Amino acid sequence: MKKKKMILTALKDTKKYILIIPILSAIITCLKLQIPMCIKYGIDGIAFDDTNVVPNFLAKWFSEEPLQNILVISVYLLILYLCVSGISYIGDKISSKFTLKVNYNVRMSIFKHIQKLEYQSYYSYDKNEMLQRIRDDATKFSDFFQTSLNLILDSFFIAFYVIYQGMQLNIEITIYIIISVGAILIFGIWYFKKLGPKIGQMVRSNRKLLAKTNYSVNNFKMIRMFNKQESEINEYDNLNENYIESRRRFINLVLFHEIITDHIQYLASPIIFMIGGMLVIKRRANTRLSYSTC
Repeated sequence: MKKKKMILTALKDTKKYILIIPILSAIITCLKLQIPMCIKYGIDGIAFDDTNVVPNFLAKWFSEEPLQNILVISVYLLILYLCVSGISYIGDKISSKFTLKVNYNVRMSIFKHIQKLEYQSYYSYDKNEMLQRIRDDATKFSDFFQTSLNLILDSFFIAFYVIYQGMQLNIEITIYIIISVGAILIFGIWYFKKLGPKIGQMVRSNRKLLAKTNYSVNNFKMIRMFNKQESEINEYDNLNENYIESRRRFINLVLFHEIITDHIQYLASPIIFMIGGMLVIKRRANTRLSYSTC
């Protein structure tokens, strides 16, 4: 309940951003996936002289002269790149405003909470920890929101468009794409469940380390007076080891996620080549269609 309330507080007055960002993400993804489709138009429409696969708005500019057709495809590609660049710029600006708004909401929420603390509670908290939470936690929270939102939207729309386009080209390869995307999504859900606790451990160990550092610096004379340097060094050493261990576990989890997802993606080319090759041999597809599908 507490976590849900914090998320709702962070997303206060961000409805317009949450509505616009997915729309822009869908448009950008659609445009980006039109770029490899231009290769298909070039292969089918120019190399194999099959204008039936070329969209009507492009085919009407085609002629018997291959050079003109190449120029048409090139101009279309240039327009696509310009559109992607312009819409990406607008999307980045809106995404930045969304991140800043979340950052603002979290900072205000933490500051208001501190102002409402009881007198005794206020003095029982570490002041450095409160300052760090106002300064750092809001940034981490807003950055996590932005990264997660972009990752989810990009993954969803890419999978949707690729599967939609693939169904029109080759059903066997599209089934493989659906399976591989599903595997990545399932693994991604597991990853995010594991990621939260790992980040929490790292933040807590970092806070303890910073608190010990500040205590040692601010109480340097008292530590020397009571000859407690050795015990302070030992305590700091233990806290430092805990922090490094939490960082190591976090890095290992991130690397494990990256290597699994990368290997699933690397397998795509040889498996698609194998399926496409078998279909060509069985004369259920031609080489041109297989290349376009890849």
